[in-house]
Amino acid sequence: IFALHQLTIDGIVINRVFFQGDGAFTRSWLESQKEYRELAESYFHPTPCLEVPFYSSEVLGYERLRELGQALFNGRNPVDIFTARRPLEFTQSNGCHTVKLHLPFVQKSEIDLTKVGEELIIRMGNFRRNLVLPRAFVSLSARKAELKGEYLTILFGGDHE
Repeated sequence: IFALHQLTIDGIVINRVFFQGDGAFTRSWLESQKEYRELAESYFHPTPCLEVPFYSSEVLGYERLRELGQALFNGRNPVDIFTARRPLEFTQSNGCHTVKLHLPFVQKSEIDLTKVGEELIIRMGNFRRNLVLPRAFVSLSARKAELKGEYLTILFGGDHE
């Protein structure tokens, strides 16, 4: 999760992607990259992954930058907002500390939470994410977690904390 400071990341750039090739060397790269591209898409969903092709030489000059931009945005307007929702929010209100995560396609039975030191470890099936907590959350225990729709809300602290 990139939103540790509550910043929305608009897109992920995957660089040096092979899209086609005839030789054995290129075919092996195509297969390997395909797996990693799919993994990146699953890790960063719903943030879009924008792909830049492999260029055999350094991109220098206006024309080459223009070519790279066209490949990267693939007809999209570069000033458009690609992701408007924050995947993660930390809030504090009336002594209540809350983490709210956007977790689409996850069932409650798939979620396992563990707090170790300054990290909240979130397991969803075979997927695991370690979330570094803000300093104000570190000394608090997670006391309640609730999944509503696509959002997991975790409350920290208690009367004695």
